Amino acid sequence: MSESNFYFLLFLILISGKVLAELAERLGLPAVLGELCAGIMLGPSLFNCIPYHENETGFYMIRDVARLGICVLLFRIGLETSFAKMAKVGLISIVTATVGVICPFMLSFVFCQLFGLTLSTTLFIGTTLTATSVGLTARVFSDLKRLDTKESQIILGAAIIDDVIGLIVLSVVSGISVSGSISFIAIEKTILFITGFFIFSFLLSGFVKPLFNLLDKAKTRGVVITISFCFLLIMAYYANYIGMATISGAFLAGMLLTRTKQLELIDEKTKPLVEILTPIFFVVVGASVNLRILNPFNPENRDTLVLCAFLIPIAIVGKFVSGFSVWKKGINKAMVGVGMIPRGEVALVCAQVGLSSSVLTQKTFSALVVTIIATALVAPPIIKFTIKKTIL
Repeated sequence: MSESNFYFLLFLILISGKVLAELAERLGLPAVLGELCAGIMLGPSLFNCIPYHENETGFYMIRDVARLGICVLLFRIGLETSFAKMAKVGLISIVTATVGVICPFMLSFVFCQLFGLTLSTTLFIGTTLTATSVGLTARVFSDLKRLDTKESQIILGAAIIDDVIGLIVLSVVSGISVSGSISFIAIEKTILFITGFFIFSFLLSGFVKPLFNLLDKAKTRGVVITISFCFLLIMAYYANYIGMATISGAFLAGMLLTRTKQLELIDEKTKPLVEILTPIFFVVVGASVNLRILNPFNPENRDTLVLCAFLIPIAIVGKFVSGFSVWKKGINKAMVGVGMIPRGEVALVCAQVGLSSSVLTQKTFSALVVTIIATALVAPPIIKFTIKKTIL
């Protein structure tokens, strides 16, 4: 992709995302829904402007900009989420995450076996449906100014734990698919890296406050915000290096900076980055779905449609019930359950691993991608409705 084409594509993504986001807001729907629809329009379903496959020119350039956008969003969400708030809902988040992993995994396992799919394919589908998209839910809660609620904190915590559990499950499933047996070495390695990541984050927290107090005395303009952004990048890099989602590192980076005196400045300076870069991610996610595979008049699509027809309700119900594992009074269980529904970047990565290892066929992969996008599309308006109903 030439430099000029890259800039023009970014222009299309931003303009279409903002126009449809505005239209969604005027219709009483979340802005993120408009951005997802913009992606569907610009993707293979209609105009085919956005490269959605790794073999297409410019795919990695657009993907990396999109991932930076979601990392910036999660970083800013982290700035609004203190360790004290997370600690209060820690146990509840763990239980919610565990139920939110087990239910969709078991439901999809039973159905896929009845559908006649192989064990490896069944396991990969179940693994893909375990991961909650913290980015999409957080975006909706942020737009509605509800990030400080207990429900939001439970969902954010559970989504991060989902990521950890999902990685362990993925390592197990990958081992079974490749060798036909469970690789305990791979599991131990994954757990060791994840543990090391959290220990590293904990140790780093002791240096953050004095470092930023020192930076505050610097005479060079923009030092604090630049180092804050570098902090986001190194945490995202380390998370990705050990196999976790980059957004988990970005989120923790934001949380670590809540202890600094410059928190208000960092939050103010990162807001423009979020407003420009984050919509790119959701437009690109929307572009990953091809509505042409939903054409019922094409006989080749029928198996995919049947699989979608069952996987979508399984994906929704499997996560929704996790909200009712919350035992604490005063918590809106339905809101937690709805907030756990959307799948996103982590689920897409799991599906891509299954496709690249030939465990998933192109049709099965397409059905999974449609299911992921369906949960991303259906969740925002339901979340908004649930929140408004609670306020009233």
